[in-house]
Amino acid sequence: MPKKKAEAAAATSEEAKTSKVKRAPKKATAAKAQKKPGRKPMTAAQKAEAAKKRAEDLKKAANMKPSIILQFQGNDADLSGLVDAVKEDFKSKKKRTLITEMQLYIKPEENTVYYVINGDFQGKLPL
Repeated sequence: MPKKKAEAAAATSEEAKTSKVKRAPKKATAAKAQKKPGRKPMTAAQKAEAAKKRAEDLKKAANMKPSIILQFQGNDADLSGLVDAVKEDFKSKKKRTLITEMQLYIKPEENTVYYVINGDFQGKLPL
């Protein structure tokens, strides 16, 4: 008996797949018939102005420096200028040495930044 039920179910599913029901085509509504207004084309002067503004924005984005604030136990430290401060401290001690590598170790519990430059010069600065 279960075989007959399975065969009947398969037959009805095949009929559903093969039978095509004709549907009436949808009528075009008045809203779809009207074309939606788009953006007006730009003039040559407007295009040049937009390109100039885009170039300025790209330049700003390329030179963007994030503002990094470290908060620890009620104290705030602005870390944005930390790299510059470390460079100045290093240059005051080693004027002619180029900086090729720099590691910063920030210890907020000591309110100090330790740094290693070029793998051999060590120093520290207060936050």
